[in-house]
Amino acid sequence: MTETRRSQLHLGKCIEDLDKLHNVPDLKSKRATMLCKTAQKLFESAEEAREKGDEETSYVQYMKYLRVIAYISKDKDYSKDKTYYTSMLGVKNPNKALDAAEKLKNSLIVRYEEERQSERLNDIKENELIKQKIDDNRKKALEAVAAKDPATQGLPGPDEVTIKSEQLYSTLKSGKLKVMILDARPGKDYIESHINHPACISVPEECISPGQTANVLEQNLPAVSRPVWAERASMDLIVMLDWNSSAVIPGKTLYLLKTILLKWDIKVQYSRQPLALRGGYEDWLLKYPAFTTNPRPTTPHQDTMLDDMLGEIDYPNWSDLSPPVVTVNRVAKPSGGPLIDRTSKIAAVQLYDERSRSMQNILEQQERIADTSLTLEMQRLEAEQEDDGDAYMGSPTDSTGAVGLNRSQSSPNIAKLSSDEDEVPMPAFDRSTKPSKVAPSSEMHHRDFQPVWGDVGRGLTGLKNLGNTCYMNSIIQCLNNTAILVTYFCNGQYLEHVNRSHSTRGAIAEELAAVVRALWSGQYRFIATKDLRNEVGKHQRAFRGTEQQDSHEFLTILMDWLHLDLQFTIKPPHKETLGASERAWHEYTKSKESLVLRLFYGQIRSTVRCSVCRASSATYDSFSNLSLELPAHASRCTLADCLKLYLNDEMIPGWNCPNCKEKRDAVKKLDISRLPPVLVIHFKRFYVDPKEYMCNAYRKKQTYIDFPLEDLDMRQFSLQCPGNPIYNLYAVSNHYGSMEGGHYTAYCKSSVYGKWYKYDDHLVTEIPASEVRSSAAYILFYSACSRS
Repeated sequence: MTETRRSQLHLGKCIEDLDKLHNVPDLKSKRATMLCKTAQKLFESAEEAREKGDEETSYVQYMKYLRVIAYISKDKDYSKDKTYYTSMLGVKNPNKALDAAEKLKNSLIVRYEEERQSERLNDIKENELIKQKIDDNRKKALEAVAAKDPATQGLPGPDEVTIKSEQLYSTLKSGKLKVMILDARPGKDYIESHINHPACISVPEECISPGQTANVLEQNLPAVSRPVWAERASMDLIVMLDWNSSAVIPGKTLYLLKTILLKWDIKVQYSRQPLALRGGYEDWLLKYPAFTTNPRPTTPHQDTMLDDMLGEIDYPNWSDLSPPVVTVNRVAKPSGGPLIDRTSKIAAVQLYDERSRSMQNILEQQERIADTSLTLEMQRLEAEQEDDGDAYMGSPTDSTGAVGLNRSQSSPNIAKLSSDEDEVPMPAFDRSTKPSKVAPSSEMHHRDFQPVWGDVGRGLTGLKNLGNTCYMNSIIQCLNNTAILVTYFCNGQYLEHVNRSHSTRGAIAEELAAVVRALWSGQYRFIATKDLRNEVGKHQRAFRGTEQQDSHEFLTILMDWLHLDLQFTIKPPHKETLGASERAWHEYTKSKESLVLRLFYGQIRSTVRCSVCRASSATYDSFSNLSLELPAHASRCTLADCLKLYLNDEMIPGWNCPNCKEKRDAVKKLDISRLPPVLVIHFKRFYVDPKEYMCNAYRKKQTYIDFPLEDLDMRQFSLQCPGNPIYNLYAVSNHYGSMEGGHYTAYCKSSVYGKWYKYDDHLVTEIPASEVRSSAAYILFYSACSRS
């Protein structure tokens, strides 16, 4: 018999894709007779598809048939007359379908794997062709450059702000001028590949920020860059470069670096202004790969480059496109501070034109919109300056609402975006202080909160679930009821501390601040935190998708991000006057603190004592939350039980005693040596089931924990710590369910209304204090009491 030719795969990429297709609708309302007819049609359809060689469709239809058969076998009518219904279905058909489905499944698994292997081979071949083409293009470009007359490759004129790769190459080759190259790409990119020149140094873009002086920048440079940087005054030519800029654009890295060199490097008088390498390192790499440390570095992702080119344009609402004309000159500028020349916006258009000719018409339209947006923002900035004395500095409230504007009954109060981009602050030369204010770039960013409007109390706005984001919503609401943190975000004080040198570049703090302000506006029933979630997902893959995550893990990582995003430098203390705990604390902070650190972070002392000579050794560690074990096999316990278990002595065999000079049994003891103003306590409810250890199966302890809502006395659990050791509960992150399926909520006590509320994603409802304690309590938030 001739084998049927199999048709191409078309329904999926793996057998799991097909398993999603053979579900059947609810059959409860169908009679057994009708189901038998349906089953017969499915069987015939499966047989027909199999004869045509369509294995995927045949498999799906067979599986649907078997599901219907399974339902029929449970029907009451079938139990009464099995012979009748079996004859309707066909005695041999169910077994035939079962055998056929199994064979088809095995065949399809093999075919899917073969297809994946084929795709991988094609990808490899395609990548090889691309690499070969790149190599050929580089060789051609190198040959073309070598053929040019060196006499035409002189230095740019005195009024030019860029230098071509050919001109730089000719200058370096001649050796007549002392040239320093400042590579302002990310530090990791410089390490991977850079221009092979002794005076080419890394000035990482993450170290460059508005308002810096040259001395502050020097302190942040890599150690290997500083000796060359110190010789900048003796250089005949300084060249700056990033990846592919063709102009010096205001607000961009090269512009900031040039401003630092020309305006805030008070010790150096440059013979000529620094020049930017036209086309950046990408152009140099294309033309002179032999004069690099690595001719094949990883290329920045094209989408990121396009975002950098166009992301700074702020689009106004179409309804705002006809405002009264407001001239830029009306905005007062502080004397002596660095200014941004707005006329240099033409350079941005030149950049886009050189990089992408095909987008010229679109970019011209964007430029016109950007000009309109600039006029609007200058008008808003002027209004803010006039109303500056009315800035709210009291209890948490929305700081984004427009001041003094009447709101109609039919439309919402549109939040006003403030812009400080027009002013680059004058740097302070006092090393113990920062520049007065560095406006975050995201303040100009339009956020899509997808709000549902409605007059609610301040701080009583819910958060939309964006697909298993209840873990994130729960933590955000707990932080949103931390009064000091809310005030810090709402009155704008955090703007003075935004740190651009960390990997998140201050964006996490900015997005959380925007969410907090929206939650405290009192004008939304609930909002969506899409921008915050997207920013978090950029830096932690686990928070990117729609899978359920652990709220404790999210909180711990978020605390570290916020601390780094909002760091400021303090004057280091005299270590000789400090005790062991304080000295360890300042060694941990390295004189870089934040409000988050001061609010949430504490310290644990770990003491190990030899059981023979009684000699001891102490070490100190910081914490942003205490993670407590629950007593084994207990259905109920108290918070005090958990704290005692955490701080109990622990026997350590074979400890290397520094006094005895040999291994001894020792006792390890933990003590809280520094209590934070906000004490966060996490209960370790999830554990690996020892019976299913090889399967890594997690289980949850449903233990009911009795914890105080007021007057938690931490004196018995801590050393003589500064501050008040008496705490009141103000928030709880709850987890219901198990590892297989669960849900997070938050219980929070409003600092405005003095009542407890349940935050269940977008729903916010008042609850009695008696409901706060439950077996779902997962993370507790306590605030130190302020007592006279």
